[in-house]
Amino acid sequence: MAPGSSTVSQRIIAPVGAKRLLCLDGGGVRGISSLMILDAIMKEVARIEDQPKDCPTPLPHEYFDLAGGTSTGGLAALMMFRLKLSTATTMGHYDNMSRKIFSPSLGPLNLDSFGRLGFWAGKGILNLKAFLLPARFSAVPLERAIREVVGDTVKINAEQVNTLTLIEQSEGPKMLMCSTLADKGETILFRSYEPPADVIPTTRDVRDADFSDITIIEAARATSAAPTYLPEMVITRAVPPKPEPVSFRFWDGGLLNNNPIDQVWDARLDLASDITETPVVSCVVSIGTSWSDPKPKQGWIFGRFVNTLSETVSFATNTEAKHRDFERRNKRRNVRLPENERTAYFRFNAPTGNQVFGLDDWQSMPKLKDLTAQYLADPDTKAKITECAQVLARSGS
Repeated sequence: MAPGSSTVSQRIIAPVGAKRLLCLDGGGVRGISSLMILDAIMKEVARIEDQPKDCPTPLPHEYFDLAGGTSTGGLAALMMFRLKLSTATTMGHYDNMSRKIFSPSLGPLNLDSFGRLGFWAGKGILNLKAFLLPARFSAVPLERAIREVVGDTVKINAEQVNTLTLIEQSEGPKMLMCSTLADKGETILFRSYEPPADVIPTTRDVRDADFSDITIIEAARATSAAPTYLPEMVITRAVPPKPEPVSFRFWDGGLLNNNPIDQVWDARLDLASDITETPVVSCVVSIGTSWSDPKPKQGWIFGRFVNTLSETVSFATNTEAKHRDFERRNKRRNVRLPENERTAYFRFNAPTGNQVFGLDDWQSMPKLKDLTAQYLADPDTKAKITECAQVLARSGS
C-alpha cells in the first residue's frame, strides 16, 4: 500500500470506556497538512452525528482520550488538547506562527516582505547562518508566537503566560510532546498531566530532576528545537543531592520519533485507573505531515553519492516506517484478542508526488494545502475518513 494511502483495521465493536488515541507527526510547516486531515475527520464526525450545519466543528479533545505529537505535531497537540482549541483555530494559529518563525531576517528587517529579491536574499543569509551558526532561525519569534496563542486563549497577562505550567491543575484532556535529551539521545515526554509512578527516564540526572513545573513555553521549545533550524532548549533544574542545578539540553523530538506512534501507544497505560491495568484502546488515529517521492538524479559519481547519503539521512525522520511497523504489530495483536478488545488503526498521510516541502518553507504552504485537498477529495481517502469518523462518533452509527 502506498505511504499516502489511508489504512484501517477491521471495524471494531468497542466496550464502553475504551480509549481513543491521536498521534501527530512532526514536519515543520508541513504540519498544516495533518491539521487539514484532522479537520476533515471532525467534520465527518459532525455529519455522522447529524449535528446542525451551523454548529461549530466538534473539538478533538472531546473525542480523544490522549493526543501526542512531535515538534510541530506537539505544538498542534498542545493547542487542541491543553488549550482546547478547534482544528480551524489551530490552523489559523499555525499559518501565522509558520510565517513568523521561518521568515528570514536581517536585524529588524523581515526579508520576505521585499518580494522575490528578499526571498532569494533571505535564502542566502539562511545558508550562511547554517554554515556559521548552530541555527538558521532565532527562537524569539517562536516563543513570542506561543505566548500570544496562550495569552489570547487563556486570557492571562504576559507574566502569567511565562509561568503557566504544561501540567493542568484540574483534570482535563491529556496530551504529550516528544523531545530528545541531546547529551544522551533519550526520548523525554512532557505531559499535560502527572505521569504515573512507573514512568521513569533512564538517564539518572533527568530521573532525579523535577519537571512537574515545566512551563508551556519550555515544553513547546523543547519539542520543536530542530537542529540547524532552531536553537536547542536548555532547561535548568535542581538535581538532589547535587549542590548546583543541572542544565539539560533538549532537541526536537523528531530526531528519534518524528512519528511518535510508539510513544503514544505506550502512554495508553497512563490512562489506566490502576497501575496494574491495561486499558482497552478502540481506536488509534495517526496523521502524517505529507510524504514525497522525488526521483533520484542519475549522473556522475558524486551526484550518486549525494543521492545515497540523502536517502540514508531521510530514514532518521521516516515516519512511514514507524507506521508500517505499528500496523503489522497491531494486526498481530488483534487476531489474538476478543473482538471487543481489538484496536482499529487509521493512518492518513497526503502524498505530494515529487514535490519536496522543506520544514521551514512556509511560502509553499498554499501549494501543500492544495495537494492535501486533492488527497482529501480522493474517493478512497473519503471512504477511510468516514470509517474513522464512524468509530469516533458518539452515535456509533
